[in-house]
Amino acid sequence: MGKVNFLVKKVAGLFGIGEDILAYYLTLRNVAQPSEVAVPKELLPLGARLILKGVLNSQAIAPNPDWVWAYWIEKQYDPKSPSFMGRGHLLTSNNCTHRNWTGIGCLESKNEAIVDERGLVTPWYDGWSLDVFLLFPNRLIAPSKVKEVKQRVKESLPIIQTQLEEEEIEVSIEVLASKLEGDDLIWEEVRLKNKSSLDKNFSLVFSLRPYNPEGVSIISSLEYKEGSFLVNDKLGIIFSAPPDFVDTSSYREGDVSTKLSLSSPLPGGDRTQTGDIAQQAGDRTQTGSTSHPHARQGDLPPHQSDRQGFPTPHQSSVKCKVGMASGLAGYKLSLKPEEEKKFLVALPLRGKM
Repeated sequence: MGKVNFLVKKVAGLFGIGEDILAYYLTLRNVAQPSEVAVPKELLPLGARLILKGVLNSQAIAPNPDWVWAYWIEKQYDPKSPSFMGRGHLLTSNNCTHRNWTGIGCLESKNEAIVDERGLVTPWYDGWSLDVFLLFPNRLIAPSKVKEVKQRVKESLPIIQTQLEEEEIEVSIEVLASKLEGDDLIWEEVRLKNKSSLDKNFSLVFSLRPYNPEGVSIISSLEYKEGSFLVNDKLGIIFSAPPDFVDTSSYREGDVSTKLSLSSPLPGGDRTQTGDIAQQAGDRTQTGSTSHPHARQGDLPPHQSDRQGFPTPHQSSVKCKVGMASGLAGYKLSLKPEEEKKFLVALPLRGKM
């Protein structure tokens, strides 16, 4: 033990850690009865992940208050919220207040996705998430930021339903898991209904987010390719109908949601569910192809840059050295009173790598 303590003191001295701080380490070693194993090795990867993610959360979240974040972050970082936690000089920031997400998956499968209390879907283990926004003139609506959202298990079925109503548009997000030709898939259906007496022009936006209910996750690259998004070079999401607009952004460029035009989301015609998404999903998960029978060449403008060197809207791919890229795909809508439209996407489930 003497040699171990000597080495610890030497290393601590290199980092300016004094004897008063090392006293906690020595007490920690003696606080319990001696055992053959000081720390179970199974806990080391879990502890390392928790600490490193906590440090990353602290460094990435606080400097970017203009981002749309997960619900726990929005609440835990809001001084007016009962969930607020002062961080002070703490090096880490972890979800300590809203850990009531729901797991969904297929029978006889180890893969499991999670849905947080505001409908954020995380299809990969400790990976990125998919969120749903509504874009109105001069207002972006995100479930993590609105006051009231209802969530339930639909009719005792393995379907998680998240509901909200903003700007007199009723939104229902339903998520379930099923197998298709041996592959585990998450299906997300979004229903929109105009509850007002006037026509409503707005956009529905599916956004790929570099975080989950535990904190920041890694998205190093995004590429929209013929009706699908590749995330870190793997198939991430398949759209049932080609979107009207697509955009991506690196961490240095900011949250992709801040690049949305808030001035005039114009109607874009009927873009409701078309084609057989199940067939598309089956073809792609089996072959790795990302072809889309309804996609048209030239839908997206070419990559350009403005005078400051930042990409203009509608760049269909991005690589991010930081690992916090974000992306979106949207549909421009015009709903008459009581009119309803549905949109469906599929997300392949991926377990622990």
